Amino acid sequence: MIKIFIFLVLHLFVLAFGIPIFPPARNFSSSINTKRMNTKKLGNIFGDDMLFPTPLAGMAPRGVAVTETTKWPYGIIPYDISPITDAEDRLMIENAMHRIMYDTGSPIAGSEARESCVYFRPRLHTDTTYLTIVYGKGCSAHVGYWKNYPLKLTLQKSEGGTCFTSRIIQHELMHVLNFRHEHQRPDRDNYIQVHYDNIDSERYYDFEKTEWGTTATDLETNYDYDSILHYGVNDLSKNGLPTIVPKQIGGSNWCS
Repeated sequence: MIKIFIFLVLHLFVLAFGIPIFPPARNFSSSINTKRMNTKKLGNIFGDDMLFPTPLAGMAPRGVAVTETTKWPYGIIPYDISPITDAEDRLMIENAMHRIMYDTGSPIAGSEARESCVYFRPRLHTDTTYLTIVYGKGCSAHVGYWKNYPLKLTLQKSEGGTCFTSRIIQHELMHVLNFRHEHQRPDRDNYIQVHYDNIDSERYYDFEKTEWGTTATDLETNYDYDSILHYGVNDLSKNGLPTIVPKQIGGSNWCS
């Protein structure tokens, strides 16, 4: 019995950390298309995108300490995409998952492929904790892993504003992987200036700083202007003026 248990654990570990992920066929790291939505509408669908289980909701989005209990076991994220009925939408989501798996993977000598660090896979009937991806209002996702809790990623699709760009989907998937916003790092004042006079007071919390060791860890990485989790210069602006002024502008293309 013990041997069987050890085999299953090792098998799951290999599933997450040993699968070769080949480069995506195309670059799906596209920027947000804002041609048909103004900044106010974009803020309405993109703000409040970090969700936590009900008992912890009062702590969000100020952050919950990064702990082992909120990391997905073995780096495997089972998902149910059946509520997404449009084939093109499903493909965009799956491509965004592929992009994250590849970008976070470890190089394999002599190959373009990388060994996966995290692995998104369709839900099995034996999975009791999994991510459900649905259409809905706004772009949002539960942050991290919460055992036996109905975890959800919501994507809006309408003329008023859409979450169906690869950049936004990757942003929400990174929250699922337990990552917070880059511009809320404790050291962010060394890299950006936040203009609260251009932000509705009810949205100030989207720009609150976290605390090292309490609600944030840097994973030994520097501040990243290019992070897929970094807000843009006009995001959540109430008047069209900049909310974030960086010392160096980034492109929001990478998973960090």
